[in-house]
Amino acid sequence: NGMTWNIDRKNCVLTITVNGDMPSFPNTNAVPWAQDVNKNYVHTAVISPGATSIGNLAFYGCDALTQVSIPSGVTLIGASAFYNCGSLTEVHLPDSVSYLGAFSFHGCASLADIAFGSGLRTISANAFSGCSSLPAVVIPNGVTVISDSSFKDCVRLTGVVIPGSVTSVGADAFSGSGLTEVVLPSAVRTVQSRAFAGCASLYSVTFYSTKCTFGSDVMPEGTLVCGYRNSDAEVYADANGLEFQVIGGDHEHNFIVISTVPATCGRTGLNTLACSCGARKLEVLPRTDLHVQGDAERTLITPATCVSVGEERITVSCTVCGKQLVDETYEVPATGVHTPGEAVDTVLTPATCSETGRKHISVSCTVCGTTLWETEVDIPTISHKDANGDQRCDVCGSKIEQRCKYCGQIHDDTGLGRLIKFMHSIIYFFRNMFGKA
Repeated sequence: NGMTWNIDRKNCVLTITVNGDMPSFPNTNAVPWAQDVNKNYVHTAVISPGATSIGNLAFYGCDALTQVSIPSGVTLIGASAFYNCGSLTEVHLPDSVSYLGAFSFHGCASLADIAFGSGLRTISANAFSGCSSLPAVVIPNGVTVISDSSFKDCVRLTGVVIPGSVTSVGADAFSGSGLTEVVLPSAVRTVQSRAFAGCASLYSVTFYSTKCTFGSDVMPEGTLVCGYRNSDAEVYADANGLEFQVIGGDHEHNFIVISTVPATCGRTGLNTLACSCGARKLEVLPRTDLHVQGDAERTLITPATCVSVGEERITVSCTVCGKQLVDETYEVPATGVHTPGEAVDTVLTPATCSETGRKHISVSCTVCGTTLWETEVDIPTISHKDANGDQRCDVCGSKIEQRCKYCGQIHDDTGLGRLIKFMHSIIYFFRNMFGKA
């Protein structure tokens, strides 16, 4: 089917072009964009129009993926397609999607919004298990079975709207979730074992069906069971020591809101409504568009120097949902502050044994080369040179007076001076030979 793909590494966007079904991959090593060398650059995935399915394991473990664009025309999302995409925050499925494979979104721990299309018919086992940020779910009419462990361990899932088309709730379908109220429509005929087990916040389960088969340990102890008089729900409640509340009466229900979980920009909200007869229903509140700005984060792209401007990126995200609200690049003014280098000496006139020399000293900026400081100073005279030992300087011809090795003085050339010099030389000789007395 000629599938091609490309990663824009600068903007971290993966684009997949396919005409027809995307291949299903036999293992994660066969997914090219999911390899370590690529997957950190996959923050956004765009599947181009023309695709009709998303293959098995297609984005398995792409833990940097935050959003995906699924085109209309896709009918199937394969098994483990988005398994453990831990940064994925929201998914909007087009109306064309009818089938979600097993474990398709398992372990998407940041997923806070899932919008199902009207064409959905099958939610396979463990499709959303471990989605620990998912707050509420509206299952579309047309789905008949909520499969085993579909929403298991969705610890923040406080509400679910189950449509009238559902006939069966699978084993562990919502076990370990945060559900507080559950309303099952009249079409439900089977609730399998542990469907709501471990839901520590579950207050009540309302059954609008009179005939229903129950598995074992369907719900926690202390859960209020609501249903019609002489229904199978009442029999189940009595057999398991659960309180039962009768609903009914042949009248038009007058529902009022009895509790609300407010919607935010990061999650949907939930209204629980009740009638005076005991009947209940749930109403999901859409997410709001009001974000809470966090602190600005600054990232230096190019440092400014003494003469050139730099570049800085400023981002601001919502503290609730994490959505990026600001992403701008700004110019950083030149600092005007130079960076001094080491001092450089330049000899202008060399020093001799008879005349001082002259040198120039300067310090420049290591960035722009501007001279920051300079001066000229004298170079002290150098010592005379007497290579032939005639006691005259080889350079200037001056007589070189040698100091006495014993006393360090210069003795004159008179008789007395020569005598003292001779005596000191003898003393110096014996002291060096025998050591100091």
